[in-house]
Amino acid sequence: MPLEGQGALTEAVFYILLALHEPFHGYGIMQGVQELTKDRLALGPGTLYGALNTLVEKRWIEAFNSEQ
Repeated sequence: MPLEGQGALTEAVFYILLALHEPFHGYGIMQGVQELTKDRLALGPGTLYGALNTLVEKRWIEAFNSEQ
């Protein structure tokens, strides 16, 4: 799938995607981003879940519940 017209990749989205090398829940993603950035970037829930919703809408990631 071409990424043309998908918009800019923000710093927060970049690190969220890096943190998602394996399935995580929201808090785990926040911790992963903080670890990757050596505490330089701390995502709040609004930023995290807003970015995750956008990534799901763009089909860059897929959401699933822990029972799957």
